[in-house]
Formats: sequence, C-alpha cells, structure tokens
Amino acid sequence: MKVTLSPKGKIARQPNDNIKTIPDGIPAIIPAELYELAQYKLKHNRVDKSKVHLKPEDFLLKSHIFCKTCGYRMSGRYRIYDGNPIGYYRCNKSFNKYDACPDLTEIMASKVNTLVWEDCCRVFDAIELIRETIRARLEQDVQNFLERTQGKQQVVQLTYDIANAEIELAKHPEGSYTYNLIAEDIHRKREQLKKYAEESKNALTNESLLNIYQQNVLSTIKGKYHEATFKEKRNALDVLGVTVKINPAVHPAPPVTLIETDKEWLSLVEAGRLAGIDPDILSYRASRAEFVTTKRDESRRCTYVHRDDLNRYLPTLRLRPRLVHEAVQPRVEINYSPIFTGVQSSLIYTSIPSKTLMAG
Repeated sequence: MKVTLSPKGKIARQPNDNIKTIPDGIPAIIPAELYELAQYKLKHNRVDKSKVHLKPEDFLLKSHIFCKTCGYRMSGRYRIYDGNPIGYYRCNKSFNKYDACPDLTEIMASKVNTLVWEDCCRVFDAIELIRETIRARLEQDVQNFLERTQGKQQVVQLTYDIANAEIELAKHPEGSYTYNLIAEDIHRKREQLKKYAEESKNALTNESLLNIYQQNVLSTIKGKYHEATFKEKRNALDVLGVTVKINPAVHPAPPVTLIETDKEWLSLVEAGRLAGIDPDILSYRASRAEFVTTKRDESRRCTYVHRDDLNRYLPTLRLRPRLVHEAVQPRVEINYSPIFTGVQSSLIYTSIPSKTLMAG
C-alpha cells in the first residue's frame, strides 16, 4: 500500500502498482473453505459481539431484524414494567432528529422471536426438500458455467493458445506490427483465462460450503428444533440467512368528538368525559406539551384546559390501542437467503432467490 492524499486533503492508502501476487506462493495452513467461513463470521461479529445484553437470549434476532420503513437495523432495548425488564426491538435511526425514521418502528422482542423461530421450524421440517432444491440449483449453476465457458476445456485451450502465441512472438522483433498484434492477443487471452479460472474456483467453493453447513450446523439440531439451545438457534439463523423486516404498527384514527358546551374552561376529567377519552391520556399528553393547560382559582387541585384549545387538538390526537400495538403477525416479513447460496458476494458465486413471506 502507498500513502496518498485524497481530493479533500485527507491521507488515504491505495494499492501499489508494483505489487505482484503469486498464487499459492505460501502453503495454506487451513483449508480455503474454512478460511472463507471465518471471513463470513468476522463480518458479522461486529454486530453480534458488540453491546452484549445482560440476557442475550431475550434478543434472538439481533443483527437479523430491520425496520421496513427506513431499512436500518433494529436494536434490542429494555423497558421496565412493574419492575420487570421487557425486551423490545427498536429502529436505530433515531439519533438525528432531522433525519430520523418517521415511524421509529418498535416491536416486543419475545413475540417476534417466537414467531420467527416457529417459522424456521417449519422450514426445518421440510429441510430434505430444501437441500435437494439447493443442490439441484447448484448443479444447474455449475452446468451453466460449463456451458458458458466450456469449463476446464476452455481453460486448457486458452493455456495452449497462449503458449503457442508466446513462441510465435519470439520470432518477431520487438516493436514491429506483428509483434504488437500478437502481444495484444496474448494479453486478451490472459484476461479471459483469469476470469474463467476464478469462475471455476467459485463454483467449486459453493459445493464445499453446502456440504460443510449441512453436516456441521443443520445436522446438530435435526429432530430437536423446538428444544434447540440459544447458540444452536443463532447458528441456524446464520445458515438460513434469515432477515426479518418489521412494518410499523397501523393505528386507526380515533373518532373525533368535538366538545360542545357553553363552559369555556374544563378540567381534564370533564374534558375526557365529554370527548370520550380517558382523562389519564389527556393528562399524559398535556405533560408532553401537546396542548396548553393551566391552574385556576376555583380548584387548585385540578388542571384546566380551554375548550377551544382542546377542540383544535382533538383532531390531531393519535391513540395506540394495546391490542393493535401488540398484533405482531401482520407486521412481520421473513426472508430466507441461505449463507451457501449468495449472502456474501465475495464468498459465493451463485445465488438462489430468497423466500419472502408475511408471517401468519
């Protein structure tokens, strides 16, 4: 690497053009497949190992769950109810108030964890069919590669042509018209050879990764999916490439009942009775300065609101009924993109279209 200055005046590093790569110049210490799997794991460790919760089991979908509105990752947080911590997933795009997620989607962790794992169990129940489908697709990809490039035969033919061209090149003086034509042809054939060799290597890597994950991961929980440990569940989520997207809760607009009374100043209890809203809700919204309240001489214990101010506020009020807020099934989308079929482009060559479904 060489040190350069970027257009903004910052120090940057760029590859040195004089560096030469010698394939297999140093004997491998570990198999190439194991190295590729380690790179995949390192890529995800940044999320999985950072900010470990007190009880990691409460957030099974960590690094697998995203906000459907903005696409940002959702993180696990606790809320205290009656002295008990309750886990929630919440959209991470909340730090910049000018660019925050408009919905700030959140969902109860225990419910979505159970829903997603039950769906994974249904996938495991049909695992043999999935394995055969994946293997058939891999064989099809390899066959497409062979048909497109003639596989090893094309590599052998290019190697033979390059060798003959180099012999012919030596017969002509450097700089001559024929010499330049042959040199250009050799350069083009070497580029093609490099491309074909890389495609062939990637196609073989797919088959190796498939065997490793089938034997070492999926087989460990075969037949005991519902009794799997937290670590086994996390490994299975990685293998299946589970991605969960959460839609924001849809809150129906409450019926607006404007207050019609000759009395100008109303206590929150009176206002709640006339508007059909729990006075505690009005008190909470008033504490957040959503509308103006005041104290009056007739009762220092009560909080008062002006009738006209309240009528202006009521059409903007949005309630969140508990039953609507906790209905998680319509909000959850589960996608499957198995690790051995295209999750990491630098790791795997082929890809299988993800399975997308609405939970429930």
